[in-house]
Amino acid sequence: MYLVLLETSGNQNYIFSTNKLRENVGASELTYRAGTQWVLDVVGEINKTQSFRIWKNSKLKLLRENLTNPSLNPPIEELKKPVEIVIAASGKAVLITKEEDTAKDIITKVTTRALKDAPGIDLCGVFVEFDWHKEGSIITAIKEMYRKFEEVHGKYPSPNLRFQRLPIIDECSTSGFPASQLNPKDKQPISIISYQKQEYLEKSLQRINGILPSDGEIKFVKKLDQLEQKFDNLDWLGVIHADGNGLGQIFLNFHQYLDNEPDSEEFNREYVDTLRKFSIALDICTEKAFLSAIKVFKPDSQGIIPLLPLVLGGDDLTVICDGKFALKFTHRFLQKFEAETEKSENQGGIIPKIASHPKAFGIGRLSACAGIAIIKPHFPFSVAYELAESLIKQAKNVKKKVLTAHNKPFPCSAIDFHVLYDSSGVELESIRKKLTVDEGKTKLYNQPYIITDKQNLETAQGLNWAEFHHWEKLEKQVDIIPLKEKATETQENQENQIPMGQLNNLRLALFSGREIADAQYKLISQRYDSLKKLEGEKDSLFAIEPDSENIYTTGLVDALSAVEFWR
Repeated sequence: MYLVLLETSGNQNYIFSTNKLRENVGASELTYRAGTQWVLDVVGEINKTQSFRIWKNSKLKLLRENLTNPSLNPPIEELKKPVEIVIAASGKAVLITKEEDTAKDIITKVTTRALKDAPGIDLCGVFVEFDWHKEGSIITAIKEMYRKFEEVHGKYPSPNLRFQRLPIIDECSTSGFPASQLNPKDKQPISIISYQKQEYLEKSLQRINGILPSDGEIKFVKKLDQLEQKFDNLDWLGVIHADGNGLGQIFLNFHQYLDNEPDSEEFNREYVDTLRKFSIALDICTEKAFLSAIKVFKPDSQGIIPLLPLVLGGDDLTVICDGKFALKFTHRFLQKFEAETEKSENQGGIIPKIASHPKAFGIGRLSACAGIAIIKPHFPFSVAYELAESLIKQAKNVKKKVLTAHNKPFPCSAIDFHVLYDSSGVELESIRKKLTVDEGKTKLYNQPYIITDKQNLETAQGLNWAEFHHWEKLEKQVDIIPLKEKATETQENQENQIPMGQLNNLRLALFSGREIADAQYKLISQRYDSLKKLEGEKDSLFAIEPDSENIYTTGLVDALSAVEFWR
């Protein structure tokens, strides 16, 4: 038998390499199809199984059903078909073939199609031989497959070198690559890379709309002009990047979480079936959490909501949306993702079974983190995405702070966000440096914020740190800050709030250091009882962060930034 891997690399760079939203959307679709449609089309030809060709209707549910249907995707050891599909996901496919020539044929045809349909994408394929009937051989084969992938991928040149600039060629108007033709839409020079990305825009929108409920109450945009009009008319845009916690380690040690021992005859089959179910269940959980979270948006008269998913699959989510709803959407998505992974209805409860294994998390659910960059329209999208990616790295610090009894990352979701009011110093390191005073001893932010319910954190180590950074704390602080549109506030809320002028004075004082800020706070604290919600320690805006070297933090700046986007 032969184990085959086809996987794309550098996905984020490929998708977000330009500031043209139409190209970002199309590139995401090409990455998705590299691991699904193109692979399944080739397997359909080899296995003579046409049922995999589902792309006209964009029915992802049908794709998942086909992968788990033994008549369409039978076990390889039964010798009914030359190929068995283990995983077919965005940018990645794992298969088992009976013959070496079949493995070569699949890699050749899929990578050739990538060269034609997605020039510039970094798709690599490898295969390794193994003895299916040898106990536990799948573990060694998986390790060897990934080792070989790194070796082969590291040897061949970057896809960018396919596009030579000599003789001198005009530059693409959007990507900077050498132009290959004039864009038929605006007659500007365009590279073949950008042209193909734009060609897949409509296909992407069609597939994305296919995941929505059939009742038609909520819709995404279906055409580019709708997309541009929808986002151009917004005051703020939210760029959100979410990613699961600890999934890489789960897949790396997957063999440790199975019922059968590696030396049993049933182990290889259990490994393949369980891995496939886990991958599909992860897709389903992410999709269900996403569909629940989009309900925070208010549809227009046509039922269209101001949100466009760019990446949605596995444990990854990247969307651009109305910035006013970015925090609410992300908060609900993370909560629902945790809840969905706890359920037993998805692929026979495979996720809680794996996650609760003592060698995994010991708790029957998964978690995720998110970075949110809230920007003004027409701000360079690729820069905003880089900021969101930096923010999610900060959010993932929870994996070091909140642990299980066995010192493994506790399933705990978190958000780190930033509202970009100006375009100077957009790197997160520069932003956070400006929010640090007293020679590094005081941070004027309290991020990241924990989203996981407190009752689900009771058994965690680092509980004090989690409670110190919990979202509920930010909510209470946001509640005392007035909105610009006071007419929307209830009388009770207005009475509970502090004049914005006083809050701005406090904010300005923060940048002069902790002592001056607390002196300013004490001047007005007796006049407003609700100011107590801003306190860290008694009579102070600050508190020492648990498990830190006496670092003080305050949530006032976070609350002032969040109020317009949470309430």
